[in-house]
Amino acid sequence: MLGHALGSDYAVSHVSAAVLHGLPVGGADLREIHVTRIGHGGQRHVAGRRVHSSPLDPRWCTVIDGVLVTTVARTLADLSKIDSLEVAVSAADAAIHLKKCTPGDLVTAMAELKFHAGGPRARRAMALVDGRSESPGETRTRLVLATGLLPKSELQISVFDEQGRFVGRGDGGYPELGVLWEYDGRGKYETLLLPGQTPLDAVLAEKKREERITELGWVVIRIDAADLRDPDRLVRRILAALVRSKQPGWLPPRGTYTIREPIM
Repeated sequence: MLGHALGSDYAVSHVSAAVLHGLPVGGADLREIHVTRIGHGGQRHVAGRRVHSSPLDPRWCTVIDGVLVTTVARTLADLSKIDSLEVAVSAADAAIHLKKCTPGDLVTAMAELKFHAGGPRARRAMALVDGRSESPGETRTRLVLATGLLPKSELQISVFDEQGRFVGRGDGGYPELGVLWEYDGRGKYETLLLPGQTPLDAVLAEKKREERITELGWVVIRIDAADLRDPDRLVRRILAALVRSKQPGWLPPRGTYTIREPIM
C-alpha cells in the first residue's frame, strides 16, 4: 500500500488510512487503495486505487512514514460513509479507547460531512460509537445485542464482593438483572498474561475469576466469533439468562458493582 501512496499526490484515506493508523478493519474490502484529492468531480477507479473527491482541508491531514494520510478523526468520518456499520463502529471504538483521537475530534470531523454523500449513513454509525469497548469483538457483540428485544447493555462492569473487594470485570451486561457477558477473542488470553505467566496460567486465572463472580450470584455468558455469526441464537441466549430474574425467589447478586462512565 505504501508503494501506491508514495507515487501519489493524494492523501491516503478511508479504510486504507485506517490500516496505516493501526485501527481494526476486519471484514473490510482491502482490494483497493483509497485516496482523496482536493476538489470536486466524483469518485473514480485508477489502477487499483479508488480516488475520492471531497473537500479536504490540510488540517485533516498528517504524515506517516513519509506518506500523506488523513487524520484519525477524518479517517473515521470517511470510513463511516462507505463501509459497513460493524467496520466503522469497531474502528471508531478502538480509536477512542486507544486515545488515537478524542470524541471532540470526531464530532468536529463529522460536522464537516453535513453535505457529503453518505453523511446520514455516517451519522447513524458514529452515534453508536462507545470507546469503552476494548476490542472489535466487544463492539460487534454490543451491536448484535442492540435490538428491541433486549434492554441496553451496560459496558465494563466491575464486580465487588460483600467486603468491597474487587472480584473481576465483565465486558458488558445487565447488572440490575444479574447478567454479565464476556467476549472471548483469539488474543484475549495473551493480553491477560502477567510476567512469567503462560497462556494456560491466564486461562486458569480467568476461570477462577469467573467462578468467584458466579459464586456471588451472577450469570456469565461467554461469547465468541461463532456466536456473532448467529446473532438470533445469541440474542435468545441472553434473553434466557435475563428471564431468570423474573422467576419466583430470584435474588440479585451479592456484593456491589460499578459501571465505567461513557466516553462518548
